[in-house]
Amino acid sequence: MRLFKIITITIISLLLVIIVSSCSSPGGGSSSKNFVKKGTFYLVGGRFEQLQWQDKLSFKRVSWYHELTLLFDMMLSEWKGDSKFSYWLSPAEQDIVERCHRFYLLLSYATDSGDINHAMFNQIMKNNGLNLIEMPNFRTYLRLHPDFASNSLRHYQVHGLCQKNPIPKSDRKIVLPSFAPVNF
Repeated sequence: MRLFKIITITIISLLLVIIVSSCSSPGGGSSSKNFVKKGTFYLVGGRFEQLQWQDKLSFKRVSWYHELTLLFDMMLSEWKGDSKFSYWLSPAEQDIVERCHRFYLLLSYATDSGDINHAMFNQIMKNNGLNLIEMPNFRTYLRLHPDFASNSLRHYQVHGLCQKNPIPKSDRKIVLPSFAPVNF
């Protein structure tokens, strides 16, 4: 009986040590609840008046999560000047795109929690030398694309990002509190 008590106390003590140490260790605490997931997203095909095409509009996707809750989602596509999707640009939007060293399409989503909001993210983009551009004409066409609706993107904001000067890719970084930095 005495041996049973000693074994039980030892096991309980070990379990308590494991639980307490996992909560206080760098990998086991609350910081491990935040993570970043990367992937790709494509819109296929488009139409402008009588012209139809099957080109892909390819986006790099980065999502910031707290546990299983999506806090912020970004999809970024570097603009290709010969893309058929340029038909969706108004003359004013086309002029802006042409004056940029590099131009990107940005789809972004923020939850209502406000932990990572659009204003914070837009400031990070500005700090990286990318200016937010309104694209009402392009946004209208994009929002009416069948893939936009089928992927439930109606809550996403659609903007352009204009990079006026060359910036090495290694210098472009998104740093959000309690998350690993992301180069883009």
